Amino acid sequence: MLRGFAAIVESGQEHDEAQRALRWRYPQYVDMPIDELPVIAVRVARAAAWGKLE
Repeated sequence: MLRGFAAIVESGQEHDEAQRALRWRYPQYVDMPIDELPVIAVRVARAAAWGKLE
């Protein structure tokens, strides 16, 4: 479980890096006009896990 805060990022370096990461991870985004769309940045403050994670 992750706990933290979310922020809408509409421009700047963080926005551009997130757009690049989305396009790398999801090839269908390469040809989509998503450049002007905002991204949601999640600032994780705390993480908790149960059980064995591998």
